Amino acid sequence: MEFVLLIFITIFGLKAAYDANMDIDGKDFIRRFFAITWVIGFRIALVVLGFIFLATLIYSITSVTHGHYYSANTNLEDILTMILALFVTLISFLLTIMSFRRLKPNSKE
Repeated sequence: MEFVLLIFITIFGLKAAYDANMDIDGKDFIRRFFAITWVIGFRIALVVLGFIFLATLIYSITSVTHGHYYSANTNLEDILTMILALFVTLISFLLTIMSFRRLKPNSKE
């Protein structure tokens, strides 16, 4: 299910980014796409790593203070991983599309 949703988000995200590039001048889509997504991907990676660090730190502190120990719940971990992957993919394409739209020159001349 996750795979299908990721493909769906990717196809429609690429289509929307391509359309936004066509509104600019329709040239150099691949160059612009990689330049924009590299920066967005790096920023998202920093945010996600920071979130994971904080969540792990909070979980570790509460586990030690309350005497709880980690027990593997793979179903919950799989669901959380799926939600995180879908969320990050969706956010990255939305930010990419917004960046393409910001490149559009003002036509009020």
